[in-house]
Amino acid sequence: MYRQRLQAIAREAGFPVDEYGDAHFVVSHEVVGELRTLQYVDQWRSALANRWYHLRMQDHSLFLFSEGLSPSYSFIHCPLEIMTFPDYLAERGEENNPRIRREMAGSYQNVIDTAAERRHVTPIRYDYDPRGYQEGVHPVAHIHIGLGNEVRLCSNKMSAASFVLFVMRQMYPKSWEQLLTRKGLNRFVNSIREPSTRLEERYFGAVDRIELHLT
Repeated sequence: MYRQRLQAIAREAGFPVDEYGDAHFVVSHEVVGELRTLQYVDQWRSALANRWYHLRMQDHSLFLFSEGLSPSYSFIHCPLEIMTFPDYLAERGEENNPRIRREMAGSYQNVIDTAAERRHVTPIRYDYDPRGYQEGVHPVAHIHIGLGNEVRLCSNKMSAASFVLFVMRQMYPKSWEQLLTRKGLNRFVNSIREPSTRLEERYFGAVDRIELHLT
Protein backbone atom coordinates (compact mmCIF):
# COMPACT_ATOMS: atom_id res chain seq x y z
CA MET A 1 0.00 0.00 0.00
CA TYR A 2 2.80 2.42 0.91
CA ARG A 3 5.54 0.97 -1.32
CA GLN A 4 4.70 3.01 -4.43
CA ARG A 5 4.81 6.23 -2.45
CA LEU A 6 8.10 5.29 -0.78
CA GLN A 7 9.64 4.38 -4.12
CA ALA A 8 8.59 7.77 -5.52
CA ILE A 9 10.11 9.55 -2.52
CA ALA A 10 13.33 7.53 -2.83
CA ARG A 11 13.66 8.39 -6.52
CA GLU A 12 13.10 12.10 -5.94
CA ALA A 13 15.45 12.29 -2.96
CA GLY A 14 18.19 9.90 -4.04
CA PHE A 15 17.35 8.07 -0.80
CA PRO A 16 19.94 5.26 -0.45
CA VAL A 17 17.56 2.29 -0.30
CA ASP A 18 19.44 -0.91 -1.10
CA GLU A 19 16.47 -3.27 -1.01
CA TYR A 20 12.72 -3.26 -0.58
CA GLY A 21 11.78 -6.20 1.60
CA ASP A 22 9.03 -8.76 1.09
CA ALA A 23 5.80 -6.84 0.46
CA HIS A 24 3.91 -9.56 2.36
CA PHE A 25 6.05 -9.40 5.50
CA VAL A 26 3.98 -8.52 8.56
CA VAL A 27 5.47 -7.38 11.87
CA SER A 28 3.61 -10.00 13.91
CA HIS A 29 3.36 -10.30 17.68
CA GLU A 30 5.81 -13.20 17.42
CA VAL A 31 8.38 -11.06 15.61
CA VAL A 32 7.99 -8.23 18.12
CA GLY A 33 8.18 -10.65 21.03
CA GLU A 34 11.39 -12.26 19.79
CA LEU A 35 13.11 -8.94 19.06
CA ARG A 36 12.24 -7.55 22.49
CA THR A 37 14.18 -10.34 24.19
CA LEU A 38 17.41 -9.31 22.44
CA GLN A 39 20.01 -6.63 22.94
CA TYR A 40 19.96 -3.90 20.30
CA VAL A 41 22.79 -5.22 18.12
CA ASP A 42 21.22 -8.68 18.17
CA GLN A 43 17.82 -7.21 17.29
CA TRP A 44 19.41 -5.75 14.19
CA ARG A 45 21.25 -8.98 13.33
CA SER A 46 18.08 -11.06 13.78
CA ALA A 47 15.94 -8.70 11.71
CA LEU A 48 18.57 -8.68 8.95
CA ALA A 49 19.11 -12.45 8.96
CA ASN A 50 15.37 -13.22 8.95
CA ARG A 51 14.58 -10.47 6.44
CA TRP A 52 12.25 -8.83 8.94
CA TYR A 53 12.22 -5.44 7.28
CA HIS A 54 10.44 -3.44 4.60
CA LEU A 55 13.43 -1.28 3.64
CA ARG A 56 17.12 -2.05 3.95
CA MET A 57 19.34 0.96 3.45
CA GLN A 58 22.81 0.96 1.88
CA ASP A 59 24.23 1.61 5.36
CA HIS A 60 22.36 -1.53 6.56
CA SER A 61 19.86 0.36 8.69
CA LEU A 62 16.34 -1.08 8.51
CA PHE A 63 12.77 0.20 8.37
CA LEU A 64 9.84 -1.86 9.67
CA PHE A 65 6.21 -0.78 9.21
CA SER A 66 3.35 -2.22 11.22
CA GLU A 67 -0.03 -0.99 9.96
CA GLY A 68 -3.52 -1.34 11.41
CA LEU A 69 -5.52 0.49 14.08
CA SER A 70 -2.39 1.03 16.19
CA PRO A 71 0.39 1.55 13.64
CA SER A 72 4.03 1.46 14.64
CA TYR A 73 7.00 2.34 12.43
CA SER A 74 10.62 1.61 13.33
CA PHE A 75 14.00 2.76 12.06
CA ILE A 76 16.69 0.38 13.30
CA HIS A 77 19.91 2.35 12.96
CA CYS A 78 22.72 -0.02 11.96
CA PRO A 79 24.75 -0.64 15.15
CA LEU A 80 27.98 -1.40 13.28
CA GLU A 81 30.54 0.89 11.66
CA ILE A 82 30.18 -0.34 8.08
CA MET A 83 30.89 1.56 4.88
CA THR A 84 28.27 1.08 2.18
CA PHE A 85 28.86 -1.41 -0.61
CA PRO A 86 29.14 1.42 -3.21
CA ASP A 87 31.75 3.16 -1.04
CA TYR A 88 33.59 -0.14 -0.55
CA LEU A 89 33.78 -0.65 -4.31
CA ALA A 90 34.81 2.94 -4.96
CA GLU A 91 37.59 2.71 -2.36
CA ARG A 92 39.00 -0.23 -4.30
CA GLY A 93 38.64 1.41 -7.69
CA GLU A 94 35.91 -0.99 -8.78
CA GLU A 95 32.83 -0.16 -10.83
CA ASN A 96 29.45 -0.52 -9.16
CA ASN A 97 27.71 -2.94 -11.50
CA PRO A 98 25.96 -6.30 -10.99
CA ARG A 99 28.94 -8.41 -12.07
CA ILE A 100 31.41 -6.62 -9.79
CA ARG A 101 28.93 -6.69 -6.92
CA ARG A 102 28.59 -10.46 -7.27
CA GLU A 103 32.36 -10.92 -7.40
CA MET A 104 33.00 -8.67 -4.39
CA ALA A 105 30.05 -9.85 -2.27
CA GLY A 106 32.14 -12.32 -0.29
CA SER A 107 34.88 -9.88 0.64
CA TYR A 108 32.30 -7.23 1.53
CA GLN A 109 30.48 -9.72 3.76
CA ASN A 110 33.75 -10.17 5.63
CA VAL A 111 33.77 -6.41 6.25
CA ILE A 112 30.29 -6.69 7.76
CA ASP A 113 31.18 -9.74 9.87
CA THR A 114 34.25 -8.07 11.38
CA ALA A 115 32.88 -4.53 11.78
CA ALA A 116 33.14 -2.81 15.15
CA GLU A 117 30.05 -1.63 16.99
CA ARG A 118 29.12 2.04 16.88
CA ARG A 119 29.61 3.95 20.10
CA HIS A 120 26.23 5.63 19.62
CA VAL A 121 23.12 4.61 17.71
CA THR A 122 19.94 6.55 17.04
CA PRO A 123 16.99 4.23 16.53
CA ILE A 124 13.67 6.00 15.94
CA ARG A 125 10.17 4.60 16.44
CA TYR A 126 6.68 6.01 15.97
CA ASP A 127 3.73 4.54 17.88
CA TYR A 128 0.01 5.26 17.80
CA ASP A 129 -1.26 3.79 21.06
CA PRO A 130 -4.88 4.60 22.04
CA ARG A 131 -4.88 1.99 24.84
CA GLY A 132 -1.83 3.55 26.49
CA TYR A 133 -3.01 7.15 26.18
CA GLN A 134 -2.83 9.26 29.36
CA GLU A 135 -3.56 12.95 28.99
CA GLY A 136 -0.43 15.00 29.53
CA VAL A 137 1.66 11.91 30.32
CA HIS A 138 1.53 9.38 27.48
CA PRO A 139 0.61 10.91 24.09
CA VAL A 140 -1.50 8.72 21.84
CA ALA A 141 0.84 9.43 18.91
CA HIS A 142 4.49 9.79 19.77
CA ILE A 143 8.06 9.30 18.59
CA HIS A 144 10.82 7.54 20.53
CA ILE A 145 14.41 8.50 19.77
CA GLY A 146 17.47 6.66 21.08
CA LEU A 147 17.91 3.82 23.56
CA GLY A 148 17.40 3.50 27.29
CA ASN A 149 15.56 6.77 27.82
CA GLU A 150 12.06 8.15 28.39
CA VAL A 151 11.95 10.32 25.25
CA ARG A 152 8.39 10.32 23.90
CA LEU A 153 7.69 13.25 21.55
CA CYS A 154 4.02 14.02 21.00
CA SER A 155 3.13 14.16 17.31
CA ASN A 156 0.24 14.14 14.88
CA LYS A 157 -0.67 10.85 13.25
CA MET A 158 1.99 9.61 10.86
CA SER A 159 1.95 7.37 7.83
CA ALA A 160 4.81 5.13 6.75
CA ALA A 161 5.74 7.79 4.18
CA SER A 162 5.75 10.68 6.64
CA PHE A 163 7.81 8.60 9.08
CA VAL A 164 10.38 7.89 6.36
CA LEU A 165 10.54 11.61 5.56
CA PHE A 166 11.05 12.40 9.25
CA VAL A 167 13.92 9.91 9.47
CA MET A 168 15.34 11.18 6.19
CA ARG A 169 15.49 14.73 7.52
CA GLN A 170 17.31 13.65 10.69
CA MET A 171 19.52 10.78 9.50
CA TYR A 172 19.98 11.28 5.75
CA PRO A 173 20.19 15.07 5.34
CA LYS A 174 21.75 14.93 1.85
CA SER A 175 18.67 13.12 0.57
CA TRP A 176 16.45 15.66 2.31
CA GLU A 177 18.35 18.51 0.66
CA GLN A 178 17.90 16.88 -2.74
CA LEU A 179 14.18 16.38 -2.12
CA LEU A 180 13.77 20.08 -1.36
CA THR A 181 14.91 20.92 -4.89
CA ARG A 182 12.32 18.70 -6.60
CA LYS A 183 9.20 19.98 -8.34
CA GLY A 184 7.09 17.26 -6.74
CA LEU A 185 7.86 18.46 -3.21
CA ASN A 186 4.39 19.94 -2.62
CA ARG A 187 2.79 16.59 -3.41
CA PHE A 188 4.79 14.92 -0.66
CA VAL A 189 4.14 17.75 1.80
CA ASN A 190 0.40 17.60 1.16
CA SER A 191 0.39 13.87 1.83
CA ILE A 192 1.82 14.58 5.28
CA ARG A 193 -0.35 17.58 6.15
CA GLU A 194 -3.68 16.08 5.11
CA PRO A 195 -6.51 16.45 7.70
CA SER A 196 -6.49 12.73 8.56
CA THR A 197 -3.17 13.24 10.36
CA ARG A 198 -4.77 15.41 13.05
CA LEU A 199 -5.41 13.87 16.44
CA GLU A 200 -8.98 13.34 17.60
CA GLU A 201 -10.07 15.67 20.39
CA ARG A 202 -10.50 12.77 22.81
CA TYR A 203 -6.79 12.01 22.38
CA PHE A 204 -5.54 15.58 22.49
CA GLY A 205 -6.88 17.33 25.57
CA ALA A 206 -6.13 20.66 27.22
CA VAL A 207 -3.24 19.24 29.25
CA ASP A 208 -1.71 17.70 26.12
CA ARG A 209 -1.72 21.13 24.46
CA ILE A 210 0.63 22.50 27.12
CA GLU A 211 3.41 20.39 25.63
CA LEU A 212 5.16 21.32 22.40
CA HIS A 213 4.33 18.69 19.79
CA LEU A 214 5.27 17.76 16.24
CA THR A 215 2.64 18.67 13.65
